[in-house]
Amino acid sequence: MKNIWYQKKETGINGKVLFSILMLTVVIIWALYGINIAKVANKEQEKIQMTENLNRAVALCYSIEGMYPPDIDYLVDNYGVNIDSDKYIVKYDIFASNYKPKITVIEIGE
Repeated sequence: MKNIWYQKKETGINGKVLFSILMLTVVIIWALYGINIAKVANKEQEKIQMTENLNRAVALCYSIEGMYPPDIDYLVDNYGVNIDSDKYIVKYDIFASNYKPKITVIEIGE
């Protein structure tokens, strides 16, 4: 008589496949979280850079002309300052031409 061995056929998802899917899901969520953190940090860095550029332009104007610029448009027209008005609002408070203005960059919410 012949002995015939039958292997039990596995049906469904085994543990290794389930673990692999779970780990892949965790890695994807972790990567998306990291991308989001990078975007937030980049936005904050852009805002800081814009504030620094405006302050440099104000100082340059004062050193060349002996007075602070009367408004933000003066900086844009004469000192090459670029402001992305779709992303930011620039608040420019000046008391007099011989007092340094206070510059505040506000990000427009999406």
